[in-house]
Amino acid sequence: MSTALAVYHGQFGRASIYRLNKPLATHAHREGHLIFLIGGNEKASLDICDRRHALTRRFGVAVNPWQPHNFVPGDPINGCYFLTLYI
Repeated sequence: MSTALAVYHGQFGRASIYRLNKPLATHAHREGHLIFLIGGNEKASLDICDRRHALTRRFGVAVNPWQPHNFVPGDPINGCYFLTLYI
């Protein structure tokens, strides 16, 4: 199950820690966000405007406001943990 483990709302936006293990439908929203893998395997990816980006501990992924994106899990049993900053 995909779960929000922690969420902090501040004047700058929102910071969240998620455990994701199932696909997210393609969607877009007004906030840009930065996504960082903080736990789990490095097999998950994020499709942004129909281009696939690997989610690894070495690099974060940035999504511009209103860019269509979706999550593709790499480990549907254990999931992965992500720090996501919405700005």
